[in-house]
Amino acid sequence: MQLETASETRSPATENRAPPISASVSVVELISEVDSTPITELPPLASGVDPDALDRLVANGETTVRFDYAGHTVVVSSPTDLTVH
Repeated sequence: MQLETASETRSPATENRAPPISASVSVVELISEVDSTPITELPPLASGVDPDALDRLVANGETTVRFDYAGHTVVVSSPTDLTVH
């Protein structure tokens, strides 16, 4: 697993995950790692985006979705390609 964590200057954190992790699960896991916050303490992903819609939109890797979640801007291009700013 490759992970670049965000520094105090909010550099992007990028992760390429192996399938079959869904995009919505990958987003929550990456934010948890970047912020060193347990997943259970993060707000519901639905506060930033519809998780089911996110998974459907990026499933084939042809659509990129950008949204705000837990104080970060998240860019998802596929279930395994996400960036957190």
